[in-house]
Amino acid sequence: MSVQEEEGWVRAIELDDLWEGELVQVTVHDEQVVVVHLEGGHVSAYLSACPHQGTSLAEGYLEDDKLVCPAHLWEFDARCGLGINPDNTKLAPRPVRIEDDAVWIGRVSDKEKTVARSTGSDS
Repeated sequence: MSVQEEEGWVRAIELDDLWEGELVQVTVHDEQVVVVHLEGGHVSAYLSACPHQGTSLAEGYLEDDKLVCPAHLWEFDARCGLGINPDNTKLAPRPVRIEDDAVWIGRVSDKEKTVARSTGSDS
């Protein structure tokens, strides 16, 4: 698939290529982003690096509505990115829209990227 971009949004993946209950890593705006498609149709996208030690969340797995990091089993609410275990962290979200049977990911400002990096935990 060729990359399609319009006004800060990138057509990241076709919905036919990301079934409910699956996750995939895509490159958008020079960032690795994990896209999750939950049962029931909800789609979210986050910077792929776990805030703990930077492990790729695309190598993790979904358990119900939880995104689980493969390295140390940190758990995040896949709908909003908030930490479940531990609960003092969160993922860096990326804007998502569904249009033309595809997942589109929006650009975030440098300020939003800085804030997202500062919310990680080193414990």
